[in-house]
Amino acid sequence: MLVCKIVSVPAVLMAVVFVTLFLLLLFVMLPVPAITCFRDIGFKIWIAIAAFLVAGPFLAFSLVWAIFGLLVWTVLLPCGIGEVHLHFLLGVPFMTALAIGEGMIGHDRAVAAATATS
Repeated sequence: MLVCKIVSVPAVLMAVVFVTLFLLLLFVMLPVPAITCFRDIGFKIWIAIAAFLVAGPFLAFSLVWAIFGLLVWTVLLPCGIGEVHLHFLLGVPFMTALAIGEGMIGHDRAVAAATATS
């Protein structure tokens, strides 16, 4: 598992860059909700613009990373690497972005939101 963690460091760093870009875009686009007098549609447009500009490249990177992770897993397969390692390698970008997001809103609020929806 140590090899998988070392190999996945670039994916973690890129996911951090994408989350940072999303937050910077939200900050730069802050006038959008103000222009719409802070109505609900203004907030939706504000988040949609930032998400659209960041989500496409993030998904493209995640797909490329999935192919790379599959190749790494295939190379390490004779060394006894398992299915859990494949799941780890393929999920690194999404898990990193999810962990950062959960860390920003706080664990208590994330758990409360998850239990409220179920």
